[in-house]
Amino acid sequence: MVNYGILQLADGDQRGKIGGLEAWQWMLGVMVVPALLYGLLSFAIPESPAS
Repeated sequence: MVNYGILQLADGDQRGKIGGLEAWQWMLGVMVVPALLYGLLSFAIPESPAS
């Protein structure tokens, strides 16, 4: 859904410019946010107890 919205802002062209960057660069950048959040929060998961 996010990528579709970005593509629509760029007039349907993945090489279209949005704010000085091409649409594909925005798509990649937007996907970095949840990946970083997941990576950082994974350190808060406790280890399983020893059996």
